[in-house]
Amino acid sequence: MEWLNLDISTLRTMAVAVAASASCAIIGCFLVIRGMSLLGDAISHAVLPGIVVAFLLADGRHPVPLLVGAIAAGILTTFLTQSLHRRAGVQTDAGMGVVFTALFAGGVVMISAFDLTHVDLDPDCVLFGDLGVAALRTARFGGFEFPQPLIPLGIAFGLNAALIGLLWKELKITSFDPQLATTLGISSTIVHYAVMSAVSCTAVAAFESVGSILVISMLIVPGATARLLTDRLFPMVVIAAGAATVAAVAGILIAGHFDTVEAPTLSVASGVLFAITVIAAPRHGLLAAWIRRLLLSLRIVAEDVLARVYRHQERQRVDGKLPILGLTFRGLSESVREGAILGGRNTCRVTLWILGWRGLLTHSSSGYLLTDAGLSRAADLIRSHRAWEVYLRENLGVALDHLHEPAHRMEHFLTPELTQDILADAGDLLDPHGRPIPLDAAPSGTEVDRP
Repeated sequence: MEWLNLDISTLRTMAVAVAASASCAIIGCFLVIRGMSLLGDAISHAVLPGIVVAFLLADGRHPVPLLVGAIAAGILTTFLTQSLHRRAGVQTDAGMGVVFTALFAGGVVMISAFDLTHVDLDPDCVLFGDLGVAALRTARFGGFEFPQPLIPLGIAFGLNAALIGLLWKELKITSFDPQLATTLGISSTIVHYAVMSAVSCTAVAAFESVGSILVISMLIVPGATARLLTDRLFPMVVIAAGAATVAAVAGILIAGHFDTVEAPTLSVASGVLFAITVIAAPRHGLLAAWIRRLLLSLRIVAEDVLARVYRHQERQRVDGKLPILGLTFRGLSESVREGAILGGRNTCRVTLWILGWRGLLTHSSSGYLLTDAGLSRAADLIRSHRAWEVYLRENLGVALDHLHEPAHRMEHFLTPELTQDILADAGDLLDPHGRPIPLDAAPSGTEVDRP
């Protein structure tokens, strides 16, 4: 793979991309879990007028004035958004849209009005940055030459990590339960503004490299990716940083191979990684959800088959028939609705094979019969079904002809404890239709008084 032979320029660009992505990702997690992704978008745009004003006052790109200007603009954005919502009754998303578009447009106007294009502060740089050019500017320290953007990005990463470490408890409580935080004496407002200040600093540090548009993907996408992979906060922060690093490296390699612009390619790589996670995440992914639904459907179909065989054998016992005859495939396939998973008949075949493999069903010359284990499992289902019919009839007064369908749905989800509680309150051991409620399963070849 010749295209993996990286030159020093590509490595420097990759280092800047990793630093920018990781710095944004760790603080962006708190925007994601707070449901404030749009506010991160707003701040990344709204810092522009603060940067321009600071540049004009300091007469140059001095880092401290730019940082102060960006933080002031970020806090102003948050304050104006909340003020419009609380005092003017404007919806939060609408207020956000009004504030950040107005501030961002004002920043672009100031760039044009004061003719700042000669210092690389032009609209294109503002929107998309220039990752490749930014990495070419180098600095020396201790005999080592490295990309100059690594300095502000490293500081931003350090500040974000320090903020998270120092306010870890406060960040967790205010992110998940602001009311509890207030009750415990923790100021949600102060923590909120601390997070917004950190987002503003990070946006400024990444401004030259990726601009004010693409920094949004670095703030939000890695955190959203990590959220699909874990339900715990600390692993989420770590995974977000890892995902951001992977996307940065992949984006730079792809950009070098296909000769595309680095920053947008990085954002595309991050989006692709997120899309893969949406599909393949082990717990929250679409594939996992589909597999869970498939397994649940197969379980319900299998239980429906067991219950149908049980009722078939029960009717023969009531009629005093011996030997007990099995149920044919045609009779069983009626238990499986058409269109279920693979289609009614195919699903029935798969289900019968699974039940036979698990030792719950056996096939005789007359048809399918329950084994002892199958009879016990089927009796549990019938017990739940008829117990629920008792509950609906006695407590809710549901008509007899409306009992079966809701009980049929609930029998698959009632716990033995709940079923036992219902039966303990019942006056007798018959369901509303006069059928016996099974207490203990009997061997499949014997007659019982209460099947």
